[in-house]
Amino acid sequence: MNDEESLESYLHAKDVDLAGIKRRLVKSARKTDYRITDSHLLLQVEMAFSKIESVPEVFTKGLPLISDQFIGEDNKRLFVLNDMQTSYQELLTYLTPLVLQAGKLFTSLKPGDDPKTFFHDFILPNNRYTAILSERIPKINSYIENDGGLYDLHIHLNGSLETDTVWQDFLADPDYVRREIKKAFDKKEKVKQQFEQESTLFEPQKYQRLLRIAQHLREVFYNSVYPRGKSQPPPKLTYLIQEVDNGKTNYDYRHPFLYVIDEDQSEKFVHLPSVECLMYILILDKLKERGDETLAGLFHFYLLILGLTNRFLVQQVHQHGFEQFQKITVNSFRQASEKTYFRRFFQFHGNNLCHLKFLEGRFAPKKDGTELLKMTSEIFSGWESFQNEVINQKYKVPKPITESTLKLIAHYIKEADRDLDEYIRHKSLRGRLVGESRAISNLLEGSGKFKDKLTGLDAASSEFDTPPEVFAPAFRMVKKSTIPKRTFHAGEDFYHLISGLRAIFEAITFCGLEENDRIGHATATGISASEWCNLLGKKMLIPQGEYLDNLVFCRYLINSKQLTTLLPAIKKIETEILDLLLKIYGKNHSIDDYEASWLMRDICPVHANYDNYLQASQSKHFNQNEWDYIESKTDRKSTAFLLFQKYHELPYRKKYEMITEIETEGIFDRDKITKLQLDILKMMCEKGIIIETLPTSNVRIGIHKDFSTYHFFRWIQWEREGYPIPKIVLGSDDTGIFATNIYNEYANIYGHLNEQKHCTEADRDQIMDKLYKNSQQFKFS
Repeated sequence: MNDEESLESYLHAKDVDLAGIKRRLVKSARKTDYRITDSHLLLQVEMAFSKIESVPEVFTKGLPLISDQFIGEDNKRLFVLNDMQTSYQELLTYLTPLVLQAGKLFTSLKPGDDPKTFFHDFILPNNRYTAILSERIPKINSYIENDGGLYDLHIHLNGSLETDTVWQDFLADPDYVRREIKKAFDKKEKVKQQFEQESTLFEPQKYQRLLRIAQHLREVFYNSVYPRGKSQPPPKLTYLIQEVDNGKTNYDYRHPFLYVIDEDQSEKFVHLPSVECLMYILILDKLKERGDETLAGLFHFYLLILGLTNRFLVQQVHQHGFEQFQKITVNSFRQASEKTYFRRFFQFHGNNLCHLKFLEGRFAPKKDGTELLKMTSEIFSGWESFQNEVINQKYKVPKPITESTLKLIAHYIKEADRDLDEYIRHKSLRGRLVGESRAISNLLEGSGKFKDKLTGLDAASSEFDTPPEVFAPAFRMVKKSTIPKRTFHAGEDFYHLISGLRAIFEAITFCGLEENDRIGHATATGISASEWCNLLGKKMLIPQGEYLDNLVFCRYLINSKQLTTLLPAIKKIETEILDLLLKIYGKNHSIDDYEASWLMRDICPVHANYDNYLQASQSKHFNQNEWDYIESKTDRKSTAFLLFQKYHELPYRKKYEMITEIETEGIFDRDKITKLQLDILKMMCEKGIIIETLPTSNVRIGIHKDFSTYHFFRWIQWEREGYPIPKIVLGSDDTGIFATNIYNEYANIYGHLNEQKHCTEADRDQIMDKLYKNSQQFKFS
């Protein structure tokens, strides 16, 4: 489904033969690991195709073979095979879960079976609300059975719908989808980068054409499975593409295979992914019966269009780092599908509606009070509709349904400072944050409706765009009496590992995080310093101001925490700091003054730059509490304050942002970096700060090749060695983008613990119990 060359061939009305498929598979495999030679890749392909002699058999034999490696079946219910969870998770970046299900269920369809009965008995129970399967793990099931479900303490409501669901919306209205995507394509450079990275064909208009072709292919498939009168061969590609290009948009489009199970069309059928699965199975059955090369090629074409779509909706294994993730979040592919919330809540709860006990949904607030009220009302309207459907048992499931709870976490969005101000960093964003904070406060203080429903405050998105200091005034502006709990995305991605550690420190210190508040990700505290250093090589690039601040941060830690093992590095650190201060700020400033200026970055520079109260109070962004905070903390005549102002001023900022080359292990080698990691973890323990870990998200975004190096296990190892490690809770992050759910996140950890030789069954169960109990205890309720 990732074969770009075959997709382009079909678009030019050229057939793809078996030799072409095999040849392009070798090319695709080479991209996943360049170290494997073609001789070995060719052997792998030949072995995989040893029993496949035609393009139809790629699907009728090859697809079931793949499915059988990962999926089991018991009493018509599908599940991920034992110890295959993390491999299955990775496979979902290449094949959508519904296609994999079809490969498994196809073998259960017997000659003479009634498709409608087969649909209700085999298909619907396995993908009614979600197509993503799970391993059957008694330990995790016991949490569900004994407590009524799992706790997902970090899930973004946007970016959550699965590809197979979004695909149905795409084919229902390709024109609308194209308009939504084009808005992002025209405005955002990251979207253009992603389009060029993932496809040679790509721009919104061309993608709309692909969707219309896929729409038309469905009609061809239906006519092939259910011919009118005498059976006719499928149309040639040339004719089909011409027909699409010359045809008009069908605004009343309906999935043709819906007629198989909903002949009277009495109501809008909501389980369209299940209908899609039925279509796949009936096509496979027809290919097995007739061995039709033309039909097989058209089906291949259809799946390649779906595969391209999946690459824009799900983070791929080759897409490392937050920049890659962010391209998916801003490309607007889910924009049309995620305007309402109803379907998402069903998906989160699983096909038996029993996965969740407690859900913390993250959303980005609006700065307009009316818009914020509308958004929160829509979220809870979707939640109430979901609950009502569950209570009424409109969609019956075999297991008893337990009551679950939704709480909302409002997360501010980090953004790049593009409209540079002469005197204030991130001035535009700071203004937006004031508006959003006022809207949140007014919403909760003016009405009791959402008082107990919006329980946490957060800041999310790229750490490359905005440091924690920018959000500190906003966190103070929303009182703890209004929203009691705080969390912050920090230490997720970074230029230097020490930059990630500093971001965590600044988030806690500047934003006033307290006991039982949380840090999201905190990846920098856990990843292997050795692996990180090896990945970057001997030298690396970094903005020189960031390097300066990292050194000042390290000096502060060493002195304030009395890190005796790092004290010998102080002289080198201070020499480097003085050199950088001269380069950026032009004078021989005192290191202590600069350190003091760094520690006052949590104050609002808009307020701080006013000479007197009268001037400040006339600003539209004025906040009395912020003014009082600055007055109590800052001496405007001090050298530290002057350095604080210089830090914000544009000429110095340009010098701050200049890129410099440093030795990756210059002053701080991998052992010293590890010591800093352990010290930040100790500080978090002392303050009672909790870590939110998100397995699939962290593996995809981080430096990990797979779960074998996932930093959660390093935290566990350090804890065994006696180092203080904060409490850890679990979340799924973006379930659509990472093709996951909270059950599978528990399963990913459980599965890897099973693989560790030094981890006994008792150790494993203790770790799992601790994770689960932490989530119970530290939820933002």
